[in-house]
Parts: sequence; structure tokens; C-alpha cells
Amino acid sequence: MTMHLVEGDLLKATEQIIGHQVNCQAVMGSGVAKQIKRKYPHVYKEYVQFCHMHHEDLLGKCQFVEVGQTGERYVANLFGQERYGTDGRKYTNDEALRSALQQVYAVAKAKQFSVALPYKIGCDRGGGDWEAVSAMIRDVFKDVQVTLYRWPPESKDT
Repeated sequence: MTMHLVEGDLLKATEQIIGHQVNCQAVMGSGVAKQIKRKYPHVYKEYVQFCHMHHEDLLGKCQFVEVGQTGERYVANLFGQERYGTDGRKYTNDEALRSALQQVYAVAKAKQFSVALPYKIGCDRGGGDWEAVSAMIRDVFKDVQVTLYRWPPESKDT
């Protein structure tokens, strides 16, 4: 697998699939999810509808929403956490995140798409362990290119 880190804006990624972790509460209130909600309001609308339609069985699922003109660019909403919060607790469910990532892998592999993910997906706001999540990404995306986008870029001095 090819996995590399770039400094830049995930929403300006050239990969065909932009994945990010979402909660199962139909809320895109912070982080990458909030940015996606602003840039692609229809992604948020479809996410909310999906949450209401499947509210009892969301964790571990992945919802693909087209954002390109020709069916070749998607935002992948990875349901990797049931709830959300700012209390420092771990909200990321590792099994659910793995399941959602496997669904992204299956589509990327079948369509020969590349994948963009936020650096530390599920770890900043979701409270996950980056060592475990990065190992999970390497394991799942065996032969599919994944680019991790770090934004805002961290200082080189720290």
C-alpha cells in the first residue's frame, strides 16, 4: 500500500474519495465534518437523511455522497463513533471505524480510486489512538493509495 502524508487542505484533495469520520447523531458541528458541511451542503443533507433512515444501525457503515460532476468524486462519511463530545473521552469505536474503512477500500479497489483521509482520523475529536488507527489504515488499504492530509500544518519547530 502507498500511504503518505501531505500538508494541506483535505477539501482540495485530488483523490476520488475524500473520507472522514462522522457520528451517528446527524451532527456535523466541528472539524472536517463542519468544513464538508459548509463546502458541500448536499452532503450534509444526505447525511442527516441517512441518519434518520438508519438510526438503529449506523455504526460501522459508510455513506458515499457524490460531489463530482461525473460520478468520479465522492465524500465518504465513515460512521466510526456513536456520539460526540469535547470532554476528552474516546468516542471512536475502533471496530466501527475499521468496518467503514473496509467499505471505502472495497469501492476504491473496485473502481481503482485513490483515497484521501484526514491525518489522525478519529483521533483528535474522536479520542482514538493514532498508532492503532494508522496501523488499521495500513492493514485495510493493502493495495490502494491513501493520502493523509494534515491541516492546518503543524509547526516544524515542535
